[in-house]
Amino acid sequence: MEKKETVLFGGAFNPPTRAHEAILQACVEYAEPRAADVWVVPSASRADKTIETSRELRLEYCQALTRDVLRRTVQIDVQMMELLSLSR
Repeated sequence: MEKKETVLFGGAFNPPTRAHEAILQACVEYAEPRAADVWVVPSASRADKTIETSRELRLEYCQALTRDVLRRTVQIDVQMMELLSLSR
């Protein structure tokens, strides 16, 4: 069985901007001919950036971002692995 590719797009997305939307669209366009999935991975706070927005609101932001992108046949998933480390 051939291994499926996954395109990762990580960022703060706090809030997502038109630039995030354009990059996500480019990820989808890259993924489509490869039959790859795209994962949107919102980051947790880090040494150079503290994120005060709640985990729930950031999830809503990312879900809204994925709705604004023309996906064609590409599956886009929001992955919460980094946000699980947020205490808020």
